[in-house]
Amino acid sequence: MASTFLLMHKAQQGAFRVEGDRLIDGNRTVFIRGAMYFQPHAFHQYFWEELDLAKLREDFRTMRDQGFNAVAIQVNWGSFMPIVDQNRSTKRLSDENEKKLIELLTEAQTNGLYTILWFGISRIPEGVEAKPYEEYVDAGGVKHAPFSGYLLYDYPGMVEEETFVWKCFVEFHERIARITRRFEKIIYDPLDWQHLNMNTWSWDDPLNLKAWRSFLQDQATDLGYWNRRWGESNSAWEDVLFPVDSWVADTVGRIHTSHYHGLPILPYTAKKWNDFNEWHNMVYQKVAEQITGAIRRGNPRAIIGQRVDIWRYGYHREETWGVGSVDIYFGGDYPAGPEEADDASKVVMRSLDALRSRAKYQKPVMFWETGIPVKQLYPNEGPEALEARRAAYLKTLDRACLDEGLAGWCWWVWRDYYLDENSKDWGLVTEEDQPKPAMSTMLELEQPPT
Repeated sequence: MASTFLLMHKAQQGAFRVEGDRLIDGNRTVFIRGAMYFQPHAFHQYFWEELDLAKLREDFRTMRDQGFNAVAIQVNWGSFMPIVDQNRSTKRLSDENEKKLIELLTEAQTNGLYTILWFGISRIPEGVEAKPYEEYVDAGGVKHAPFSGYLLYDYPGMVEEETFVWKCFVEFHERIARITRRFEKIIYDPLDWQHLNMNTWSWDDPLNLKAWRSFLQDQATDLGYWNRRWGESNSAWEDVLFPVDSWVADTVGRIHTSHYHGLPILPYTAKKWNDFNEWHNMVYQKVAEQITGAIRRGNPRAIIGQRVDIWRYGYHREETWGVGSVDIYFGGDYPAGPEEADDASKVVMRSLDALRSRAKYQKPVMFWETGIPVKQLYPNEGPEALEARRAAYLKTLDRACLDEGLAGWCWWVWRDYYLDENSKDWGLVTEEDQPKPAMSTMLELEQPPT
């Protein structure tokens, strides 16, 4: 009995886990120094379809030797569940991409790299209504097949309706967690801005409006009450719309057939925005709880993170922060201009101050994601000066995360890629696999305390 207890205790002690405000692996504290991994032609919606595993093996060895201990990988719904048939209530999984994922995680483990699995909707299953994209030739000259992605119609209204599409989306998270649970060094990242904010292009989607109107009717069935509260004159519930701001006016409001075309912008101090915020928080709490619940069913030991965001007009949405058994906050951000770019600690503290002052639940914080587009921020400087800027941002980022007791950081991106010309301004390695001068900074960083 005693030996069994010791074995169980040793196994638990050796697990990658969260303790207090730290990531722990065995008996040591883990400080993440990671980067998003793309290949020049395998990025975002094309990552799994274009992934070269031989190149990946070489790249992971290089990242390890450069001083990285973690890699972030995008896991797209449509890449792993390529078809959803709503009429027959069936779906198809991709055995090929699941095998690629296992090979990728095996290679990361071999090289001692932790993996952040970033769940995304940049590719959406065939059969699910989403924005279609035509055939595309990337900046490196490679042709990619058409796909649907990014803008998922009727989201989050489908959550309230519990549609088959939503059930498939939740099941996708559980499936990924289940097939990856034998790997210890994983952090799941299923709750970013795509999951936790309604896109302004979706303001007119039928299920979204239905969910909004049902929420209002649950509080007061008298439409006159809402008309008086908002100063509106809706004659029927079918006339009730979401509030409009400049973002709505510049997106769905530009469509002549949209209900929002020509509507005035409503100040954020208006009561209708307060009511919207209450509804928005409520529905995304459900999203967080159902997605994290699915991952825990697939992998009970999962470490799950959440991108902490604010609403686009500065409204701090702490009601959604840390719900659904979230273990760690991702507080990443980018410099708003040259002043912040000159010292990454300003970017770190902007997110960290909000978390420390407003979050209901205290959890470890990792600064994921961040980076610096030096050519955009310093257009008049030469190559040597630009690399010095990139190196300085990386160095001050690392120092700030260490000083503030964060669990680490993850850079966008390790290598430049061929989405467009701007995508060659973010990496620490060129698309031709040449380390940029700023990469030398990685070898100069201090060893974090253990």
